[in-house]
Amino acid sequence: MLLQHGADCNMEDHCGQTPLMLAVIAGHEDVAGLLLARHARVDVVDHQRRSALHWAVVYKRVAILNTLISQCPGKSDVLNARDRSNETPLHIAINSNFEPGVKLLLESGAGMILETADQ
Repeated sequence: MLLQHGADCNMEDHCGQTPLMLAVIAGHEDVAGLLLARHARVDVVDHQRRSALHWAVVYKRVAILNTLISQCPGKSDVLNARDRSNETPLHIAINSNFEPGVKLLLESGAGMILETADQ
């Protein structure tokens, strides 16, 4: 309803999170799809410097991750964005043993440079 009346689907809350990030975190695939159809940006980062891709991996949302990746073809900078801990979505997927996420990210062109701030 709010989107129909011109609400900004990229507006950030006090943590820097957008409605897309919140939909991803909550696992609301349909809402995430609606927001993406209304031009929600996948590349926006919150105060932890995490994008919707990071959050999809943190919460192991395979279907949403696939949808998000489809919104950024050829945008390796989005796939390889590092959060405040210097981790990319691929780092998080590997560290949490999220095999479907690792596979999707690699197939989509995520970089294999695996150094983080801890290494």
